[in-house]
Amino acid sequence: MIAAATENERRVRQGYAAFVAGDTATLQELFHPGIIWHAQRLGQLGGDHVGWPAVADFFRRSMELTRGTFRADLLEVMSNDNGAAAVVRSSGERDGLRLDDKQVHLFYLENDRVVEVWQFVGDGEAAAKFWA
Repeated sequence: MIAAATENERRVRQGYAAFVAGDTATLQELFHPGIIWHAQRLGQLGGDHVGWPAVADFFRRSMELTRGTFRADLLEVMSNDNGAAAVVRSSGERDGLRLDDKQVHLFYLENDRVVEVWQFVGDGEAAAKFWA
């Protein structure tokens, strides 16, 4: 269904715009309360973040650890009836290190809400070192 795929892309784009703007109210509305965000190879931020409070804390810590320099710039979205894949450039500065990593975030949506995300980093070694 083209309509579902288009709506999934719109929702994912809305989420990245809200993240950039610091709009946690919109993010909370987009994410299902039981959201699971799988963050792999991200040092101290890695692991499964289960539930909206845990995902919100993951986002907060990303900003806190980089003193507000962390960015997730949306480059491309490909969508289907079940969700969307976002190509993202993650960047930031932390303790003299710079992050500049192209990533893929896979979003699964149900009833217009994100229920699961798999985050795949481009350079796992560099990302793990940055977030250590």
